[in-house]
Amino acid sequence: DEVLVVEDLKQFRALGDAFRARIVMLLRERAASTSELAVALEAPKGTVGHHLKVLESAGLIRVVRTRQVRAVTERYYGQVANSIDPICGEVPAEINQEREPWYLSLGNWSPQKGHLHAVRMAKKAGVKLVVAGPNGDGYGEYYRQSVREAARGGGIRLYGEVSQEVCRGFLATTTAMLYPVSYPKGTGEAHSMKAVEAMLCGTPVLAYDQGAMREVIEDGITGMLASNEVDFQRKIGQVGLLDRAAVARAASERWSVEATVNRLVSWYDDVLHGLRW
Repeated sequence: DEVLVVEDLKQFRALGDAFRARIVMLLRERAASTSELAVALEAPKGTVGHHLKVLESAGLIRVVRTRQVRAVTERYYGQVANSIDPICGEVPAEINQEREPWYLSLGNWSPQKGHLHAVRMAKKAGVKLVVAGPNGDGYGEYYRQSVREAARGGGIRLYGEVSQEVCRGFLATTTAMLYPVSYPKGTGEAHSMKAVEAMLCGTPVLAYDQGAMREVIEDGITGMLASNEVDFQRKIGQVGLLDRAAVARAASERWSVEATVNRLVSWYDDVLHGLRW
């Protein structure tokens, strides 16, 4: 079957939204119109239409057929490939054990992604930090200014959106990725492609023990999980000591295309045989 390997930063951003990820999952089953998706997702047609445009612009879905309904042409959307590989590129042939003495904070410039928190933790720990990512929706300059003020005089380098090549260069050379994502209680990230991409490059990830992080990160193997701010600051000096080849190997065993497909097929088989949650 044809597989679309997601490598473009625009595609990662499109798939990073939980609502758009649900659309992609529905379109795996069959092509659907905006109206059909709105019913399935229990969302306004305008909202669904906006997210469809984002996915289409990123090259993840396309119009597969049209139907004339009175004076309106109804479009049916489908995936551009039979499956999408969400593994942010291939595992490097060689994992560099010798890393630069700085850490990385990667993600949208929004409070939930934790750039400001990462800057404060890095300054307290006395380590250098690179911050990079696109503007977060609805936050913009105000949040960036808060991060800039916190970063003054602390060996912190701030970037905006960078190319995928630059991003991979960061991930292949940094000591570790600091990922203190923070969401309101009861919510959180359902997954993290950024953390997976880092680990596939042999870069361990330090995050808080919440949301999907406890499932994505194998504590002590592919990264570390912190219980609070004091624990997070303490583990900044420990996470970079993890074996990088072991990080990449463990990540590949869990998040390669083959491993992901086998896991999903097993779940589908369980559901077909009556398993319910």
